[in-house]
Amino acid sequence: MAIGLAMVALLVTAHFAAYTYVRPVLEEHSGLAPTAIAPLLLVYGLFGLAGNFLAGATAARRSRLTILTLAGGIALAVALSALSGQTSWVAWVWIALWGAAYGGVSVAGRLWMTRAVPHRVEQIAGLYVGVFTASIALGALLGGVVVEAAGLVLLLWSAAALALVSLLVGVFGPRG
Repeated sequence: MAIGLAMVALLVTAHFAAYTYVRPVLEEHSGLAPTAIAPLLLVYGLFGLAGNFLAGATAARRSRLTILTLAGGIALAVALSALSGQTSWVAWVWIALWGAAYGGVSVAGRLWMTRAVPHRVEQIAGLYVGVFTASIALGALLGGVVVEAAGLVLLLWSAAALALVSLLVGVFGPRG
């Protein structure tokens, strides 16, 4: 349970550190016109919805593997956003991947946690929501600090690295 909560905390923090600045990343780093942002965010949302349903179905059978896969997807998507630079078509790829991966985090993480402690579902559900919510705030705060201090590209690399750390915690932590 502790490994799962740590992994989710790191992953959600990484996501929100970068996603808070997705519009400036798309406009300033990827070179997209402001009119392209809404369709890209629609793609993110549609892939997020699909990722939620797919992750829910796969996590019902293999919750740990599902959340590990989602963590890898987020790390890859954020790294691609840092690498893409002014190659705007790549933004469509990484935004779709990011949406699909993050869309499944909440459901897969919760399934993993409730399976880890089946005799304490109510307690773990409350703790999970608290950790998740705190990680959203922490990610937005850390993202702001990094952007102000070092800019968007370092933010993206930092968030990708934090998502990778989350994956490593899940892979190398005790399985329970």
